[in-house]
Amino acid sequence: MTISAFLLGCIAVFSFLCIVVVLFFERTSPASSLVWILVLVFLPVIGFVFYLFLGSGFRLSKQKRYLFKAARDNLYNNYIVKRLNFSHSRIFTDEEQGAERVANYLRGQADGPVTDDNTVEIFTDGNDMFPRLFEDVRKAKHHVHVLFYIFRNDNIGKEFLAILTEKARQGVEIRLIYAASAP
Repeated sequence: MTISAFLLGCIAVFSFLCIVVVLFFERTSPASSLVWILVLVFLPVIGFVFYLFLGSGFRLSKQKRYLFKAARDNLYNNYIVKRLNFSHSRIFTDEEQGAERVANYLRGQADGPVTDDNTVEIFTDGNDMFPRLFEDVRKAKHHVHVLFYIFRNDNIGKEFLAILTEKARQGVEIRLIYAASAP
């Protein structure tokens, strides 16, 4: 037996073992497994190296991805708190005691900074809300993110889409999310 025949035999056994690993340990679709088997058959050693670096064996588990996301979000929240010069130990006046309870609740639930100088406007019908919404969208300089449950193809919907289209042409980032199955 020559050395080249021995090396070819070793490569064949190695490829066979790699294929077994892919078949039994790969938890993706059958098509993905088949692609990796073909790579291992036609590129025995190099294919295994590709599999080590590109295959699912080195992907992060959901738990690790969640931990990385939580750490990233925590860093971002700390950055926001420092940038806004906001302290969790802010002293509320007597009139703001209700706001203090809400702020403490939100800190515990949302795990994010609660900031000052925010305003909320409550609209009870569309006759007041839509003109204000259209005005605010027309003033947008960087982005518009909109979430609607119901978005109809009526006069208001068409006008709103025309405003969003115009803003998109001006270079404003537009994101519109609506429920496709809404009535």
